[in-house]
Amino acid sequence: MSFFRIKWQAFTIRLARVLPISLLKLFIYILKKKYVIGAVAVVFNEEGKILLLHHTYRKDASWRLPGGLKEAHETPYETVVRELQEEANIQVEPLAVIAVQQSKISLDVAVLCKLISEEPFTKNIEVDERKWEDPCTLLARLPHEQQLFVNYAIKLRACFSL
Repeated sequence: MSFFRIKWQAFTIRLARVLPISLLKLFIYILKKKYVIGAVAVVFNEEGKILLLHHTYRKDASWRLPGGLKEAHETPYETVVRELQEEANIQVEPLAVIAVQQSKISLDVAVLCKLISEEPFTKNIEVDERKWEDPCTLLARLPHEQQLFVNYAIKLRACFSL
C-alpha cells in the first residue's frame, strides 16, 4: 500500500470518529464510486426453454436475456418483474440471485425466475420480438456474462423444480 493511501486511511478513520453520522454518510457518498445496477432475468418455460428478447436499441441486433437498469427504489427482484411486464408482457416470480457480474456499463445481478403467466406479445419501443430457445443452442450466441448466467441457472433450476 502506498504511503499516501495509508495516510488517507488514517485521516478518514479519525474523521469518522468525530463527524456526526449524517455528515459521515455524505462524506462517504461523495468520495466512493457509484455504480449503475442492472438486473437480468433467466426465465424457463414449461418446456425448459429460456426467454430471449430482441432489443431495438442494440447495434449488433442480437438476442439477449431480458432485463434492465434498476430504479433507485427497486430491488433487483422488483426490477426483473417490472422489466418483463413492460418489455415482454410476462409475469414472473423471482426465485434467487444466481450471479453478479460486471458488464460494460453496469453491475448486473442475474435472477432466476419462475414463469407465472405469458400474455400475447406486443412490439414496443425497446423490444420488437420475444422467443423461447433451448439453452444448449443459444449459449454460443450470448455475450460471455450472459452465458455464465444461463449456466448457473441450469444448475440451480433443479433446486426449484422448474
